[in-house]
Amino acid sequence: MKKSIIFVLSLSVFLFASSVFFPSPAQGTPLQSSERIGPEEALSLLIGEWIIAPMDDLKPGELIVKDGKNYSMTRWDDQGVGATITGEYQFDVSGEIFAIDFCLGECSQPGSEWTTQVGILRFISEDEMEIQFSPDGTRLTQFTPKDNDLYFLRLTRKKAS
Repeated sequence: MKKSIIFVLSLSVFLFASSVFFPSPAQGTPLQSSERIGPEEALSLLIGEWIIAPMDDLKPGELIVKDGKNYSMTRWDDQGVGATITGEYQFDVSGEIFAIDFCLGECSQPGSEWTTQVGILRFISEDEMEIQFSPDGTRLTQFTPKDNDLYFLRLTRKKAS
């Protein structure tokens, strides 16, 4: 028993030291937590093709953000059943936390408030971001991801092939 405890503690110290002294290479340039991203830079970072990380029964998905107004998002389950939604998005970088809304179709259509995913967004690096949507349509004020939360997306920039 004592040997197994010592082994576990030694392994923990080794793994911690390895992560501190030999960190894994970042996919993009890391952003400083105190760094404020300007509106033009944030929109520039947002536009592009993104891979949505897999979770539970969902395979990796894809988010394509275009021209400052339009997007398409595709998700598949393990059985290969999927859907693509398209529409307009609204991106607000004026607050402490960036706000993003994905509308089904046009954001200005009557009734679009019922089909809009209301979310917040943060950039981890130039090639990584996270989006958390609200389950009830109200604007979140902080990130509170939970394991396998269908309202929380981790995304990495799709590499050109």
